[in-house]
Amino acid sequence: MRNRLGEIGEDIAAKFLMKRGFSVIAKNYRKKWGEIDVIVQRDGKIHFVEVKTVSCENIDLISRETDNYRPEENVHPKKLQRLGRTIQSYLLERCPEDQ
Repeated sequence: MRNRLGEIGEDIAAKFLMKRGFSVIAKNYRKKWGEIDVIVQRDGKIHFVEVKTVSCENIDLISRETDNYRPEENVHPKKLQRLGRTIQSYLLERCPEDQ
């Protein structure tokens, strides 16, 4: 169920970005040390998107606990480190001529 909820959130995020002129390059780029949820491009720049999805069933609980749920607060330093390493891997694999 959790994986399916994440997929739904990623699909919604990708559609949101496409409506704003981004092209989706990849979704769920995985390495053993991390994952990038959505990779998009616009105006010659690549953007790496971390998607945090909350179900309606959990939103009341989260709202009571935090008053103002902010998804970026769920991206901890360890996650940022893994994300950075995964982005480096993607860039080295996909864009070696830029290195």
